[in-house]
Amino acid sequence: MFEQLEVLKFYLYYRYFLPKNRCFRNRKALRRRQKRRLRRHLRYVAEHSPLYRGMKKFSSYPVIDKAFMMEHFHRLNTVGISREEAESFAVRAERERDFAPKLKGVTVGLSSGTSGHRGIFLVSDREKVRWAGYVLAKFLPGSILDSMDIAFFMRADSNLYQAVNSRRIRFHFFDIYRDMEEHVRRLEALKPRILVGQPSLLLMLGAEAERGNLHISPQVVISIAEVLERGDESYLKKVFRQKVIHQVYQCTEGCLAATCSRGTLHLNEDIVYIQREYLEGRRFVPIVTDFERKAQPMIRYRLNDILVERKQPCSCNSPCLALEKIEGREDDMFSFLDEQGRERLIFPDFIRRCILFAGVGQEKREVSVQPGQKGTRKAASKQPGQEGTRKAATEQPRQKGTRKAATGQPGRDRDRRETADPSEFGLAKGERRIRRQTGSSGESPTDRKRKESTWEYRVVQNPDRSITVYADLTEEERETVVGEFRKLARDRRLVLPDIAFAPYDWEVGKKLKRIQRIR
Repeated sequence: MFEQLEVLKFYLYYRYFLPKNRCFRNRKALRRRQKRRLRRHLRYVAEHSPLYRGMKKFSSYPVIDKAFMMEHFHRLNTVGISREEAESFAVRAERERDFAPKLKGVTVGLSSGTSGHRGIFLVSDREKVRWAGYVLAKFLPGSILDSMDIAFFMRADSNLYQAVNSRRIRFHFFDIYRDMEEHVRRLEALKPRILVGQPSLLLMLGAEAERGNLHISPQVVISIAEVLERGDESYLKKVFRQKVIHQVYQCTEGCLAATCSRGTLHLNEDIVYIQREYLEGRRFVPIVTDFERKAQPMIRYRLNDILVERKQPCSCNSPCLALEKIEGREDDMFSFLDEQGRERLIFPDFIRRCILFAGVGQEKREVSVQPGQKGTRKAASKQPGQEGTRKAATEQPRQKGTRKAATGQPGRDRDRRETADPSEFGLAKGERRIRRQTGSSGESPTDRKRKESTWEYRVVQNPDRSITVYADLTEEERETVVGEFRKLARDRRLVLPDIAFAPYDWEVGKKLKRIQRIR
């Protein structure tokens, strides 16, 4: 009962009090609040974390990554848990599929390891109920007093997720490794008001609904854990009859962003402070400081995700930074060679455009895979009225600054940085806003139009730099895709790697990456 009251307290705070507080009037007021919360948090960490003992100035903290956190796991956390005992405990829970036990009163879990390196997270009971209140305030339709069921698809359950459970709000964990037939039966019986899952899983459920096997009408659909492509988003809106497909950008490092009622993704700057390491134009890598995490402090933690700022402010008037999208990971930037044999890194979005601009993206989905199996999602034949798409793609004008941007090496030149607002949070000059000078980018109406396509594909770059396109295409469509890659190489003066094609396939249970580089 006490835990549920704590969840209710945080729900009311984040749902009603904080949005109306004067600290949320504008961005300047939000920054002042962040500064206060950050100073208070650093005082606690300086007293309780052996690694950060005595460090009360934000500028004293190094920028860290997952490798650093795992290497210094025992000295970084404030609850006296070693890496070995945490990892052993979490692995046992995964193998036994029993996620209820705690270690020394702390919830322990494993990240899914999208970056190739598995992480461990620690969450105290207070942090758990705060998180539950926060996500309920963000996404709960209606009132917290309403009766509703939440269907949550995930690789592993956790005490963290179960914290939202109450007599009225019932949380139901769906193990993504179970058969789709079982999921459909449970959903049919449950009729959830909120449906939460990875885009790849939501697409499979959408296909079941289109076939007439699944009859649910969720009020809210939330995408998690994978990048939500624009074409997939459009399809999910249609099949589940939603105005907005919500997104939660959450990882081991915290709950970093969520969509507003207008469908715009905003950084959760009411609970995190995020420095931006700019790559090109509006693209940046976030450096995260979560001033609510005490058991496992996350201070100046550099992710390898690529986020894109929104050009225009959101009409919801939130002071939190609006994002255009989560583009992917730095690890998945493709490696090309230029005419002089030097490596040039290409952002995932440019690879994505080579596929979508080919004009073969208007086919209907046809999904026939079961969890744990490799299968194909086949694209049906073109529908009438689609002629001329290829021509429109080839006539797309090159954006200004494209060639200049290609000469930079995002993610490599760590010494090429600029900053702004150096005085904020007591940072030394030249430390806060990090920007690489690699040009600028914009999005044309044609770009946005192309993103509406809803077909199935994966593009993988192999260790030898060759590229494999997994998609069910005709010979003509394959030629068009190769033509778009040639155009990219020509515009940026790059050497085009070998390109091969294969039928679309994807192993369910693994995270779906449309654009992936294998090293």
